[in-house]
Amino acid sequence: MLSDYRDRIVALEASCVTLELENTRLKAKTDDLENRSCRSNLRIIEIPEKMEEADLVKFISELLVGIFLEKIFSLSTHPQLRTQAWTTTNI
Repeated sequence: MLSDYRDRIVALEASCVTLELENTRLKAKTDDLENRSCRSNLRIIEIPEKMEEADLVKFISELLVGIFLEKIFSLSTHPQLRTQAWTTTNI
C-alpha cells in the first residue's frame, strides 16, 4: 500500500517537472509571437489626435498614398535621385 503511494508520488513529480518545462517553453513561444506581431505594425508619429475624424483606415490610406506620390514625383523631377533609388532597390 505504501509503495503504491510512493510510486504515484514519483509519477506525479515527474509529470509536474514535464508540465513546468512545457509551460516555460510555451511562455517563451508566446513572448516571441507577441514581439513578432509588434514588428509587423506601422507606427505613424507626429500626427495630431482625432485628425482621422470617423474613418481611420481611409485617413491612413490617403495619407500614405499622398506621401508616396510626393516621393515618386520628386524623384521624377530629379533624374540623378531616380537612378540612385532604382539602383538601391534593385540590388
